[in-house]
Amino acid sequence: MDWVDHIADQTLLCNVDTLRLKVVAPSAQSMGEFLVRKFDSENPPRPEETPESEEAERIISRLRLLPGLRHFAILKHTDRDAEANDKIFEPILSFIIRGDNMPLLESLTLHNHKIPLSFLLPSSHQNLHALNLTGFSVTGPDVAREVLRRLPKLKELVLVGPPPELEFLQRPGYRGVPVVQSIIPRVIASLRELRALSLHEIRDGSMSSAGGRLAFFTAEMLDAVTATHHRSLRHLSLQTNQALEQRQQQQPLSSSSSPPSESNNNDNSNNEKPTDVLRSIKSLLGASHFLKTVSLAWYDLNPTILHFLPPSLQHLEISLPVGGHDDDDDDGGGDALISTLINLHRSNCLPHLRSVVLRYYTGNSPVSIAKGFMPTPSRATGQPARRPLIEVEVGPVVRARLEVRRRRLVRALGGLRVDACRWGLGYEDV
Repeated sequence: MDWVDHIADQTLLCNVDTLRLKVVAPSAQSMGEFLVRKFDSENPPRPEETPESEEAERIISRLRLLPGLRHFAILKHTDRDAEANDKIFEPILSFIIRGDNMPLLESLTLHNHKIPLSFLLPSSHQNLHALNLTGFSVTGPDVAREVLRRLPKLKELVLVGPPPELEFLQRPGYRGVPVVQSIIPRVIASLRELRALSLHEIRDGSMSSAGGRLAFFTAEMLDAVTATHHRSLRHLSLQTNQALEQRQQQQPLSSSSSPPSESNNNDNSNNEKPTDVLRSIKSLLGASHFLKTVSLAWYDLNPTILHFLPPSLQHLEISLPVGGHDDDDDDGGGDALISTLINLHRSNCLPHLRSVVLRYYTGNSPVSIAKGFMPTPSRATGQPARRPLIEVEVGPVVRARLEVRRRRLVRALGGLRVDACRWGLGYEDV
């Protein structure tokens, strides 16, 4: 946040309303200066002073110059070696929860699962209406429910998780504070009616839990959304880099969303019948009669689910498979999705539809993981750290095939806006 020091106009600083911050460990220079002071007999640091506390105070001093913040985010850092010590967040969070420090704060993003949600309990932020979380933290579901219910204007909830290093944090013998799934079905059911909900579940291929039970895409979670929020929802986003049709046929394994000691606090019991996630998604869409924006993205999106979209829909996003190679004739169901949308339009089932976004992916280039999401670092698992997936150029034939589908949809929908872009999913996307 050194850029704040270079702006002399206080009025300009007061007009800053959005800040996205990545808190990192103190630099080598800061550590060196602290050690010099430590052995300076004339001006040694106080016993309670640490490099982390000094870094936190430096950040807070800059935040004090930005009283007009309405949207504040602490994002997940991509380099574990530069990740800040947990203690650095304590004074920063204490500063945030005092409403007179950020009196206009409307939305808060916390992509650090080691931050306890209980820090919001004494909050005086009565205007906070949007939260963006990983859904996992060191806070149990009961405390999380109390925290969220004390936010009277909460209308938007975004969950992007689970944390990529979840298995490491829940491994046998782990001595740190256990990380559990804080936002579970009964927490969702206890909230005041939401206008916007996003469930984005990201599973790295190296996670053994990827073949087991999902955290957000469960019948219990989606049914809780339907029961409590179907009348109020206007915006819904359901995205995961999994194949839900295939998973529906699999018996769920032990849940990875919480360790055994937390099993009583988690509604996702592993003693139930196989989860019918698709049934619950269809029920949610069918019951939400006032939805304006819907985003549906997973690997084997079936065209039949589009029949459950409400007539109120204005904006639609769907994942669209395209052939991975120029000589690949298998579109993975892409043409079927386009045809279904056209038939729904001709039948006047979506009379208010204004725009469509086709988020494409290929077989050899699946959904890209945004840079804010990284696989479990090598220091945590012993596995070599990998770069995040990046945008992959498709061949000219595949690109032409995608453009043909887009133009076909534009003509069939009477000239409505139709965009095609790469499907990306990650912490940085929201």
